[in-house]
Amino acid sequence: MSNKLEEISKTMKNNGMAELMDVMSNIYEETVVGKKNSTLPEVVFVEYFLDFFKSGMTTPDKDLKYAKWIELSGSPYNEVDIIDLDSKIIFTVPPLYAKPAIDPSIIDINFSNIGSTYIMKSNRLQTDADNYLNEKLQPVANKINDDSAAIVARWQEIFKRYTQPEVNTTKIEENVPYMSNILDDEIEY
Repeated sequence: MSNKLEEISKTMKNNGMAELMDVMSNIYEETVVGKKNSTLPEVVFVEYFLDFFKSGMTTPDKDLKYAKWIELSGSPYNEVDIIDLDSKIIFTVPPLYAKPAIDPSIIDINFSNIGSTYIMKSNRLQTDADNYLNEKLQPVANKINDDSAAIVARWQEIFKRYTQPEVNTTKIEENVPYMSNILDDEIEY
């Protein structure tokens, strides 16, 4: 990251704002847009994480497994690619939490005025103030969406994969001799 900062500093000294914007755009493309999902071998997912996710993250060792998943994915909002023995992506595990998508038109709402009016109304009659606030904020709530339904559907497909008899995870385990060491604390993918 220090190389990136040096590049920004050098660009500002030598070339001005137009070049700086190009550099910043490149950094954004590399770090945000071009971010690749973490990968995890299927055998590790099945042996270590599948029951945890199927239980709704309520297994006795939930804190450890949650921490390991976040360490692997980088964030509960990131996806993880599950790969086979040939390092080909089999499926992608969705994020644990849906990112809210906010409609840009929400910017036009003056929250300061809503707050001020709410305070004035609450000094007179709390019920009127609550009704006013609900009336004003309901359109805001309607403009905040997430893709929870799609995420749930993706999880259901993953769980279905491992309840069908044709998936043979024993064969996978036999082909991965390092399975006993794969879940050590120091493993990186």
